[in-house]
Amino acid sequence: MNEEISHLLFEDESMIRDDQAIQRTWFLKGQQRIIPTYGQHRGVKLLGTLNYETGEVFCVEEESYDAKVFLEFLKRVLNHYLRENSDGPG
Repeated sequence: MNEEISHLLFEDESMIRDDQAIQRTWFLKGQQRIIPTYGQHRGVKLLGTLNYETGEVFCVEEESYDAKVFLEFLKRVLNHYLRENSDGPG
């Protein structure tokens, strides 16, 4: 990397859901069953970066996801890498 760019990061978000909905089933015609599901429709949102040069993953877990959460995540990423740069070379 050159002196102008200290880190090249790739960012992505992901949702992991606790839904236990059944998409499709096979039953004989007229013999469909009701299958109970017990999911509580909860989930977790993950926001993370991958440092291209080092392979370091910086990840944050949130209960909800909106513009405010994303902005706070970006601030945390910035603070993480600013702190890392102030600790010395690396």
